[in-house]
Amino acid sequence: LRVEGFVRIEGSEQAPATLTIAPGTRVEFDPAARLIVGGFQPGTLIARGREDAKIHFDANDPAAGWPGVYVQARGDATLDQVELGHAGPRDEAAILAEGEARLAIDHCQIHDSSVGVELRGTTLTLASFGHNVFRQVPAALRLAPQVFGQLGEGNDYDEQARIHVERGKIETSQTWRRQATTLIVHGDVSVDRGATLTIEAGSRLEFDAGVILQVGYYEASTLELRGSEALPIFLGPSELGPSDAASPWGGVMVAGHATRNRFEHVDLRSTSGAAGIVLHEGADATLIDVDCAACAHASVKWDCESEIGNLDVTASEGTPLALLAPSCP
Repeated sequence: LRVEGFVRIEGSEQAPATLTIAPGTRVEFDPAARLIVGGFQPGTLIARGREDAKIHFDANDPAAGWPGVYVQARGDATLDQVELGHAGPRDEAAILAEGEARLAIDHCQIHDSSVGVELRGTTLTLASFGHNVFRQVPAALRLAPQVFGQLGEGNDYDEQARIHVERGKIETSQTWRRQATTLIVHGDVSVDRGATLTIEAGSRLEFDAGVILQVGYYEASTLELRGSEALPIFLGPSELGPSDAASPWGGVMVAGHATRNRFEHVDLRSTSGAAGIVLHEGADATLIDVDCAACAHASVKWDCESEIGNLDVTASEGTPLALLAPSCP
């Protein structure tokens, strides 16, 4: 099938629109053509192929590309066993969802696009997102930290792929499952209002210059970095800045209301603050096998009221101190 212009899937409150695409269907889009799901009125896209009969969305002219699939606030899209290529020119996403959209993407392959999936905002629902493949997609995902916890497992990324996480506040408990690529964090991420953020073993996070990961500033909240000896968690500077050298990031700030924090098998690098991990006021943390390499001042610093336990903290590659203890009465 060749699509020459916009196709809007949008019905009414009394009669919502649904477009179902059968397994094995191949759709090619002109440079100005795209699928738009659920704008002012409800609409649903169901593109569910099979392993032996995948659905193909591609550009009629791969060199020119096409704008991709756009799921708006009243939209609901399910993509399963879909191959989607050459979409999203001019740094647009092959699949863009925003507002209160609902999206399920599983067993799909996105290839030859600048941006794979962009989840814009914090109110959308990612019903499922697992076992997807990204090839020749430098920005596999762009999303807010509040949405990251909705990502599933088994996603496959090539060497150039990165996940881009914007600035945001996490105020409901979630787990960041390990994705087999690097996360680039572009703004401060704070965990607060009673939430617990758990980061799985093997995760790799890189932060833009000066960016911090903070927990417990206003209310009791928890940060758990659950690395393992075989799969440590890495927190370091982003290498995607304007210069060749990575600029230091701000480190982890454990504020006074943070409680029951755990850092297990964590490698930090190139922090600019007083320490890679700083505990303020009455915060508490357990640290097991934590190292800060090439950090400006120390690996861990804490206040007199803070509590730290099970210390196995080291400093490497020029970090002056492993532990910067307070001078208490």
